[in-house]
Amino acid sequence: MTVTWDNKSSYHDASNGGRTLSSNTNGVFHASWSTFGVSTGKWYWEVQRSGSVNIACSVGCGVSTPTSNVGTTIDSWGYQYNGYKSNNNAYTLWGNTYDKTDCIGIALDLDNGKIFFSKNETWQGSGNPVTGANPTFTGLSGTIKPGVSMYNVGNIITGNFRLAHLIYAPPTGYSALDSSVDNTGIINQTQVAQLQQLLVIIRNLGAVSQTQKLQTEFASVLFKILGHTVQTQGFQREFLNNFTRKIINRIVFTNAQGSIDIESVRNLLELELKNASITLDVSI
Repeated sequence: MTVTWDNKSSYHDASNGGRTLSSNTNGVFHASWSTFGVSTGKWYWEVQRSGSVNIACSVGCGVSTPTSNVGTTIDSWGYQYNGYKSNNNAYTLWGNTYDKTDCIGIALDLDNGKIFFSKNETWQGSGNPVTGANPTFTGLSGTIKPGVSMYNVGNIITGNFRLAHLIYAPPTGYSALDSSVDNTGIINQTQVAQLQQLLVIIRNLGAVSQTQKLQTEFASVLFKILGHTVQTQGFQREFLNNFTRKIINRIVFTNAQGSIDIESVRNLLELELKNASITLDVSI
């Protein structure tokens, strides 16, 4: 399973293994879709905008796949660039506008028939995909596929479907839409070098008086190294989540006792890697 924009409009050019689309025609609003769909579960993916123009774009998903704009049919749902949400060709002002530099997140909860949209990790319309509060739309069902619409040359988007490609972490309880490389439990040589770097960072953190500062710094480094930089083979998602939680809990505990035991944190890191059958040849 590899999720791409494989049901592509002729008005869009594909690159980056089918993840990136660029509009090739002015004056035409057309949609591209993935043929991969889901009908149950909780899923998350992102659409990162780029390019040279701040002009019409719509991000969303659908059972049907309209050729013009996402959200023009009764079973497609969109978040428009101007802050409107769209469904069944009805447009309602609801969220913030977004432009050529923004990342739009989609949290699709098919266990409860809800969808949520975020802009740069801020959930729009006071939505909360974890609690299920204030969804953008409700009543979703069927086999739903990602879609995007663009207008005019200079519009470029990239679909982030795999955990390795995501800019932001999925909401708790949600999985990356394309989990094909997140289930192997295999670590590649690039990750080995990055984990060695992480051990050095842990050693150099030293005593930090502010718990929140250490938590933020460590979590940022950990997610960047273990989550954002995987290219072909990745850790099991469950391992990542549990591993991060254990490390952060250990940091909070040691800080509550009045000191940060960096050696203890380092040893815990190495133990967790060993338990996951990951061997590092490091001496720091």
